[in-house]
Amino acid sequence: MLTSKNTKRHSRIELVRGRGATLWDAHGVSYLDFSCSYGPIVLGYANEEVNAAARAQIERGALFPWATSQVDELSALVCANMPRATECLFFKTGSEAVAAGARLARAATGRQTIVRCGFHGWHDGVISPFYHWHDADGIAEGREIPGVAGHSTRDWIVWDGRSVAGLDQILAAHDGGIAALIVDPVQFREPIGEAIAACSNTIRRAGGLFILDEVKTAFRVGPGGIQKKYGVSADLSIVSKALGNGFPIAGVVCTNELERFAATAKIKGTYNSDLVSIAAATATLKLLESRNVAARLQQIGSTLIAGFNDLAHEVGVEDRVRAMPFRWDCMPHVTFAGDEGRARSERFASDLLERGIVWLANHMNYISMAHTEADVARFLDACRSVLRGAVTGR
Repeated sequence: MLTSKNTKRHSRIELVRGRGATLWDAHGVSYLDFSCSYGPIVLGYANEEVNAAARAQIERGALFPWATSQVDELSALVCANMPRATECLFFKTGSEAVAAGARLARAATGRQTIVRCGFHGWHDGVISPFYHWHDADGIAEGREIPGVAGHSTRDWIVWDGRSVAGLDQILAAHDGGIAALIVDPVQFREPIGEAIAACSNTIRRAGGLFILDEVKTAFRVGPGGIQKKYGVSADLSIVSKALGNGFPIAGVVCTNELERFAATAKIKGTYNSDLVSIAAATATLKLLESRNVAARLQQIGSTLIAGFNDLAHEVGVEDRVRAMPFRWDCMPHVTFAGDEGRARSERFASDLLERGIVWLANHMNYISMAHTEADVARFLDACRSVLRGAVTGR
């Protein structure tokens, strides 16, 4: 059972099937989906080649008492496109991988404090205080999260990502005590490559490690994620989401020098080498490379964004709403101006849902390989109706 985050009007929609870019509910109603389940679906729901790899592994066995050559093969595929990377430690979720990356950084540097910028999952140290990091034009004021003990967040410092000068001030105030800086790349502004290089140089000069949380961007923005696209490198990278096309898997990508701390830091887990997800991820990465998926995602996203903005101009609401890349066209976002922007975004998503389209409010959306030009045209047609209703009040 799914509780919709997009609308109060549709409080519960039971989704029972997905194929390509389409979802179906328990009543047989279909929905064109742009959420991609918050990012993991990169090839389309129920991709047959990925599912076939998973089914074949299920027949052979899902879990063995120690790692196999399949784990090594996937690690090599992940590292092949990541600068300086030689090892990948596998986990089930992005949140778990962030926790492992933080422990590795502390073990390697002998320091405790980590600076964070962006959304890094739900674990205690990175969730409180909570910010709306996915607001494209800034972040809302932080709030404490119930149930998170104060000592859990003591060694985490929030940086808003707006200027390297602000990061310098944090590092100066904790001279010699910062183990790492972890950044979600969607927090960077243009010129993105220069911003990443400046941050990485700053934290390394202070003796800390640079961690890129590429949970959203790896394999979607490009085969080598942000790092290959902009010619930069991280000491540790967190990958997940598009890695498994919906199967639960995440990784900490690093060098041999850092990976050796994993044993003494007791970074382990019973299901880290779940071979079903390993097989699905291996198939996914091979398809992403052979079909040049990243370029296709950018093309479809660009068409959607340009088409929406043309439509907003046509309807006469371009001063109130616009589509934009959430840094990259493969992650389109619709933003509303004014103090009521968040509420308007929620209403927009609700109205689209009534027209059979799943669109995330106040969040980037995602393009998958299954999306077509016809899907974009359907989306824009629904938006025309919604935006005209906004103008007339109906």
